[in-house]
Amino acid sequence: MKVLILAGGFGERLEKGLESYVGQYQSQLQEWIQGKPKALVPLKIGDEFKPLLAYQLDQFRYANIPFDDVYIQSNGKYFDQFQEFALKHGIPNSNVMNNGVMKKEERLGPLGDLRLALETIAEEDLLVVASDTLILTTSGQIDYHLIQRLIKNQKQSGGIRMVVYEGEPARLRNHGLVVVNEKKVIGFQEKPQPPELPQSNLINASIHLYPYLLHHKIKEIHDKRGFDESVNLIGLVYQQFLTTVEFVEKRLDLGRVEDLLRINTLEVQL
Repeated sequence: MKVLILAGGFGERLEKGLESYVGQYQSQLQEWIQGKPKALVPLKIGDEFKPLLAYQLDQFRYANIPFDDVYIQSNGKYFDQFQEFALKHGIPNSNVMNNGVMKKEERLGPLGDLRLALETIAEEDLLVVASDTLILTTSGQIDYHLIQRLIKNQKQSGGIRMVVYEGEPARLRNHGLVVVNEKKVIGFQEKPQPPELPQSNLINASIHLYPYLLHHKIKEIHDKRGFDESVNLIGLVYQQFLTTVEFVEKRLDLGRVEDLLRINTLEVQL
């Protein structure tokens, strides 16, 4: 099995939040955010303070996944930073891929980055992880058992396995929602907007385990659809490939400056 970390984003919301923030944590926020991709923003979880991506590597290590099998799909703007990170953490530099995109208006989107990465990654089962997502326990610690559970349960169920969690009612419209019958996916809503009502409170955590048989389907879908931010792969394939869910307790959401302050400080004044 291979692991692909999708890191082609530009962290616009964090950058905009930094520009508009006025308060006692301004210098800390600049140090944490300025000029960095979200995956390399440092987080304080428990007694540790390190980049989000380093915590993800801890989860892979706990699941006995060798770092030779971990790939990062970056963009042109942050490619050098990810290569430097890879060198420090034992990921082969050849596993850090550059989609060549230098600004957000030209981004390929998750499906485009996934399609591009498949030109390099061998046809094996593939764990795809968004670079800004991290699964925690209810106590706020890293869920080190997640990847092990995901792999074990996918082997038992076959098909696609995806991670979901219960979202806050007020923020459901900001995410892809997953409709399930027991653990089988029977519907998908991508950021429902009024007058459409949310059909579920289960949020797609952007951690998916795809069987190798899906590689050709991914290429076929992208070749037909091209770049389209509204396209979510799960929403297109769950009816053709058995798709089941892995329930988790909590997802660290690093979308806004407020989220980062809640994670890294004991007292937040906004």
